[in-house]
Amino acid sequence: MCGVFGVRAPGRDVARLSYFGLYALQHRGQESAGIAVSEGGRLTAVRDLGLVPQVFDERTLSGLQGEYAIGHTRYSTTGANAWENAQPLLHHGRARTVAVAGGTRKIEAIRAVLRGKLVAGLITDEATARALLTAG
Repeated sequence: MCGVFGVRAPGRDVARLSYFGLYALQHRGQESAGIAVSEGGRLTAVRDLGLVPQVFDERTLSGLQGEYAIGHTRYSTTGANAWENAQPLLHHGRARTVAVAGGTRKIEAIRAVLRGKLVAGLITDEATARALLTAG
């Protein structure tokens, strides 16, 4: 299980809104937490192992400025409880961020699609990733 929270709120503290959204979803994932924000096309993310209040403090939240945010809490059903499996993931080739409620295989498939490789048998994930790449 995982918890995913997204918000678009120009002029508001989207990192803090995401923090409280993730805190409410903490029961869905207690291994890691992360928030990514977008401001003027620039992505910034913080993710780490631990509960939402262990990963984020006032200093961390104040550094996450933007009008869009996506947050994720993780409980692994597959894959290790390791930092590299914490989300959201950033793809630096183009300004996009992805949070996936699913297993490591799904994450690797989306990473491959983001790198321009076709992944057979994962139509929903592929379509989602391609939509992210081609969005404005």
